[in-house]
Amino acid sequence: MHIAIVGAGSLGLLFAAKLSSVATSIEVITRTGMQAEVLRREGISIEKEEVVPASKFTIVSYEDKESKSGEEAVESPLDFLLLTVKQTAIDDELLSWIRNRISKKTTVVCFQNGVGHEEKLLGCIHADQLLLAVTTEGAKRSGASKVAHTGRGTTDLGFSRDVLPKEQLNTQKIFAGLLEKAGFAVSLSKNMNTKVWSKLIISSVINPLTAILQIQNGQLLHSSASQELMLDLYQEGMTVAKAKHIELPDDLWEKLQLVCEKTAENQSSMLQDLLHHRSTEIESINGSLLRMAEQLKLELPVNRSIYRIVRVLENK
Repeated sequence: MHIAIVGAGSLGLLFAAKLSSVATSIEVITRTGMQAEVLRREGISIEKEEVVPASKFTIVSYEDKESKSGEEAVESPLDFLLLTVKQTAIDDELLSWIRNRISKKTTVVCFQNGVGHEEKLLGCIHADQLLLAVTTEGAKRSGASKVAHTGRGTTDLGFSRDVLPKEQLNTQKIFAGLLEKAGFAVSLSKNMNTKVWSKLIISSVINPLTAILQIQNGQLLHSSASQELMLDLYQEGMTVAKAKHIELPDDLWEKLQLVCEKTAENQSSMLQDLLHHRSTEIESINGSLLRMAEQLKLELPVNRSIYRIVRVLENK
């Protein structure tokens, strides 16, 4: 299996390191040349677990388009291309790069939060080449080449459309098998829309609140005031989902609280972004709910306030 991973953030580094033991080749595409140079020297370290040497990877800088790993690497046909970048990074330039890098036999697997990225990707690849992934794996990057696996979770996988040829379903199983061999728990789904929206609702509650309050996920459950805020955001998100006729689990509120418990010591990705002075995914998460609510003529006052506060903090 030849795999490329676009995005060397927390999830990108974690999946690259773990999959290196089961894939023929792993190509890691970083955003900056500086991170690429560090990875070429140091490989990838999973804290308290292992150090995967640089010789296991081809390191590609999206910034300078250079490809080096001991000796100059030649691009090989890809079986899978994993997108572990933020949804906002999926712009016309990246879409053009993807179109030129993949073949008809490549399956693109996207790990983005929120909604909207599926439509962008379907503009440049066929539906039977696009796998959606929703993961609850916890990861925290502590350096250009270092990542901590902060919480074990499950990765749901499913194609973006229902009716698929048999060989594409086999592709889904092949990728699931690779993840399982690499040590990840995987669940195959025929209803990824429900999974994507469930993750959107959960992220719209946990991510901005932990970012604003600068607390770990589990601390949201420690006070009645924060739980009331959680419930307000949750109910507003569910109002949008209901208006769009999205079927969500009856116990989603309980699942949201369980995520907080299981990832109690985790820092959300949005909190990590603010602490490192990076732009967040607030536009893709709460921003997407607000845009849909505007089209539906719905009011989401708590979401709007939370959204504005995060935008202010981004610009500090």
